[in-house]
Amino acid sequence: MTEARARKIAGGILPPAGGECRVEWLPSRDDLRAHPEIPAAAVVRGRLIVAHVVGQDGKRFKLYLFTSGEEPREMWVELYRRRWDIELDIRSLKQTLRMHSLSAQTPEMAEKELLLAIAGHNLVRSVQMQAAREADLEPRRLSFSRVQAVVMTALPRLATLTGCDGMGGRIQTSVGLGGAGQTPEPNPPAILSASRLGERVDVSQTPA
Repeated sequence: MTEARARKIAGGILPPAGGECRVEWLPSRDDLRAHPEIPAAAVVRGRLIVAHVVGQDGKRFKLYLFTSGEEPREMWVELYRRRWDIELDIRSLKQTLRMHSLSAQTPEMAEKELLLAIAGHNLVRSVQMQAAREADLEPRRLSFSRVQAVVMTALPRLATLTGCDGMGGRIQTSVGLGGAGQTPEPNPPAILSASRLGERVDVSQTPA
């Protein structure tokens, strides 16, 4: 949540970073107007957690979290970090794999297009994981779009493999540790879209 909203539900005084406080979250007039089913006396009791986290650009910023759970605040901060990983994966599907809009005209073809895109995403992630293990790196230090470009080049060979062994060195050479950031390039060398994956790999001929 924003600092302004956090300050409001905390009564104007925020706890320091690394701390928390008990709060009661009351619906605002706008909330009641937009959702008339909410009782005027409704209240949600919980904890407001303030933490310092490091963004994808390496800069620290304050994170404000509200929870009604009683688990340690470190767990909630870690869950937020994993949520950001999910957001990045969704961005990879929508932007890098060009799934922000579907070209299919029927529900059946849309389902196939989605399944093929997710299969392509999982293929790139599998190769990314193998390369990261060989380089002793966190997988997300390797750029998804750069690994994707390597996979596109190697698709004919990958279609005959049962694993990703041997791809790590090539990917490390292609992406370079200095360019291992999470942000994809605006114009990657190749795009593993669902349609292009279908063109390059005959799934019916792929070994089980």
